[in-house]
Amino acid sequence: MFVLARLIGMAYGQIGMIQASAGFFTYFVIMSENGFLAKDLFGMRKAWDSRSINDLRDSYGQEWVRPTDCCRSLTVN
Repeated sequence: MFVLARLIGMAYGQIGMIQASAGFFTYFVIMSENGFLAKDLFGMRKAWDSRSINDLRDSYGQEWVRPTDCCRSLTVN
């Protein structure tokens, strides 16, 4: 019985690590396809969430501009 429990634990642990690695890999691939390379993602959260920065540049120099509140209020009825 001990071997079965240990085997199940090892199998689920290995599957979990593979799934976590696949998730991180997919995240970084999708972000790099949209202009944000992995080396530039670390530490970008503060600038991304900041309301005072309206023109955030990605890894290729493209500016990502936040929509203004006036435009959002026109689309919501």
